[in-house]
Amino acid sequence: RNTNAALILAGLPTIRSIHVPTVLSELAYAAVSEVNGYQRVTVGAFPTRRVQAHVASDLVHLLGDLLENALAVSPRSGGAWIRGERPASAGINAPATVKVGGSGAAVSGAALEDLNDMLAGRADHIMTGPGVGLVVTREIARRHSLTVQFRQLVSGGLVATVGLPDALFEPTRQGDSASSREDDPISSMQATSPDLRTQTRVEADGACTL
Repeated sequence: RNTNAALILAGLPTIRSIHVPTVLSELAYAAVSEVNGYQRVTVGAFPTRRVQAHVASDLVHLLGDLLENALAVSPRSGGAWIRGERPASAGINAPATVKVGGSGAAVSGAALEDLNDMLAGRADHIMTGPGVGLVVTREIARRHSLTVQFRQLVSGGLVATVGLPDALFEPTRQGDSASSREDDPISSMQATSPDLRTQTRVEADGACTL
């Protein structure tokens, strides 16, 4: 991950190679497999959308950064979660979002505003708080026209919402559902841990209620 982070900051492709369009859930599981403490991550449902190959590797890194950040600020007794969404009322090619949250303490409104300003490119960097290490996230978002925004949860902690433009996905095949559901088991990517899928709790619906 450190090598890939340096490559991203230098404007170069990562050395993690994904050569085929890959369903969003597989990329999420790949991101989980890369972080320390992956056993503390809950994976929810994802839309059945295939991300184009040219963005897939960077998206794995971005989601891994967000998960690492969520785990770092969450107590040992807590954890992090990740799930995908697509507006049910939108068309079949509606953009998807991925949400990553944790159970850390609340942050001030000013700190949250600074964090979102950094991610949106309105500030160069942030040196303290939950934004440490998210400069690479900002660069990936710039590279692929993603949006990343944090907000406070009523229950405490932060949730990051990653907006994925429709152009980053393969066209939806006829018959695919527009609603979120659990995708098929991993097929085109091998997770770091062969038992990751069974070690990580999967909840088909309502993995986390905001």
